[in-house]
Amino acid sequence: MKYLTLLLTATLLILSACDSKQKLPGNIYQAEYEKVEGMPYNIMLNKHAEWERTDSFPEFRTLKLSYPLYEADGILTVVMVDSARLLSTMDRFLYLMETRSDTSGVDISDHAGKGGVSGWTFTGKGGKEQIQWMATDSSTMYVAGNIHFKAATDSNIDITDALANIKADIAFMLENLDASQAE
Repeated sequence: MKYLTLLLTATLLILSACDSKQKLPGNIYQAEYEKVEGMPYNIMLNKHAEWERTDSFPEFRTLKLSYPLYEADGILTVVMVDSARLLSTMDRFLYLMETRSDTSGVDISDHAGKGGVSGWTFTGKGGKEQIQWMATDSSTMYVAGNIHFKAATDSNIDITDALANIKADIAFMLENLDASQAE
């Protein structure tokens, strides 16, 4: 009986060690936001994450986004076009989003912004390696972007809490996006 107990205990310890994953915590980047200056609309990003301007043209502005401790990087693009070209421009981005999306499906969340802005986030089911988002005022602008988790490619790393933290940042940005705040 003593050996059976030892064998069962050893088996449980081995199985629990196999199941344990390194978990990225969800509170590394506190929910504190600041407006990004020089953008045509009210863009609020987490002040603890990193971002830098990459392109700036009359019709669009682009920022590189980074959450280094989560091994997560992405792009935020603000596009400003006349209303006649808005739908065709958005269609191209939606096609790119579809081709990049996880084949197992996505979780879609709606976000109501200010000044008539509507937004959506698209997240791979099961916390896959990407979050994509889009928002528009349906007349002259849309904001789109994505975040990819390099850590998600390692099956021993659980990104669930980190994913929730970044999704909250994106939701805050979309819900505070205000087309009437154009500079």
